[in-house]
Amino acid sequence: MTVSQLACNSDILLKIQQYLKPDELRCASQVSGLWRHVAGQVVAIGSIARNDLDIRPVGEIGISPVWIYHRTIQGDRRGFTSVAFSPDGKHIVSTASDNTCKIWDSSSGVCCRTLNGNMRAFTSAVFSPNGTSILSASFDNTVKVWNYLSGDCCQTLSGHRNLVASAVFSPDGTRIASASHDNTVKVWSGNSGSDCQTLSDHTSWVSSVAFSPNGERIVSASYDKTIKIWDSISGALCQTLSDHKGVVAFVAFSPDGKRIASASHDRTLKIWDIQEGALLHTLVGHNGVVVSVVFNPDGENIVSASWDKTLKIWDSVKGVLRQTISGYQGWFYSAAFSPDGRSIVSVSNDNALRIWKRASPEARMIQALNPLFSYPDNPPAFLPSFMCQKTREKIVAATISTVFRNTLTIISVLEALGVEHLRRYWKNRLSEIRTMPREVAAPVFAQLYARFK
Repeated sequence: MTVSQLACNSDILLKIQQYLKPDELRCASQVSGLWRHVAGQVVAIGSIARNDLDIRPVGEIGISPVWIYHRTIQGDRRGFTSVAFSPDGKHIVSTASDNTCKIWDSSSGVCCRTLNGNMRAFTSAVFSPNGTSILSASFDNTVKVWNYLSGDCCQTLSGHRNLVASAVFSPDGTRIASASHDNTVKVWSGNSGSDCQTLSDHTSWVSSVAFSPNGERIVSASYDKTIKIWDSISGALCQTLSDHKGVVAFVAFSPDGKRIASASHDRTLKIWDIQEGALLHTLVGHNGVVVSVVFNPDGENIVSASWDKTLKIWDSVKGVLRQTISGYQGWFYSAAFSPDGRSIVSVSNDNALRIWKRASPEARMIQALNPLFSYPDNPPAFLPSFMCQKTREKIVAATISTVFRNTLTIISVLEALGVEHLRRYWKNRLSEIRTMPREVAAPVFAQLYARFK
């Protein structure tokens, strides 16, 4: 049914005209008995048969940032265990159970360098604030500093009596903090490598450690189910936070240093106000232990990794879930935001490093409609990915046509400028595919997808 046919019903037309301009009306179409329109800031959903049309501004649908699958980097032998971006976002460092630490080009996915030299597996690795060094922690009870360009080990920090689970640089790069299963946190000189302080108030293994953005505080997480905040200069214990019911696996400061996020084996995340020592939010939604959490650069969202084989993106201010990334075979061990906040990298024990990209506002409108449709021949991320990567310009309108006869989803993209040939091509092929048996239509659709991939 065309818009001109829709116009025969004056009540529906009146509702449409309240929101849509004439040029936007020309982009509308009927889809499987439901009329849907995406243009500017409007989504309309209605049934022509029932003489009912509901047109709402997109903001009323509650659209949130959508993260779309971008790339998989396959490891050599055994599963990845940790991951982090470089300060400029151009490289990624990962650790794996095969005793290697690798640096990857974040754009191409090519391995630039492999750090070898540990007799036992690395547990974590991060870049220095200036990007010239890499800091690693290991099952061999040591912390190592590596030259990023040469891949040579510059320093080995020895002193822990059990494996080192985590190690980080201070924001100015002059100090290092390490968390160990010997129940302690150590603070080291970044220049000399000497052991400056040992923080030893935890009663069980220490799993994670982080500096505050101003370098004045250190936060540690432990198997004793507590989070401790320390003065990084004096080593004095400032606060103990103890609301988790299980092992606290990971902690992270917000970019403004006012909040802490913690991930626990009790399957929850918690967000804390460190100035008041108050619990702000308990985030419930994972079905397995949560092993990693990190804030995005503006502090408004966090991403969590869990052994329930999902990543979850949360609103850290409101304490609500924004998106769940699932459908993979391995347990997620670690995730990190890029410095510009536009990418997420994750690693899992299925030996895969995956990169996710933030969708454009136009693709987010389309993603809001995704639950209304199924994609029998494509992964769930196909639609917004196609919209973002191929049109490259502001999408004025998009329609989704479902071929009931063959239960095959056909995606038609309309754009005001630049892709008229694409619109005509899809229109011609759509009529052709409608008459095909499913077993014939599916490969044709795959070819269409490849043409505009």
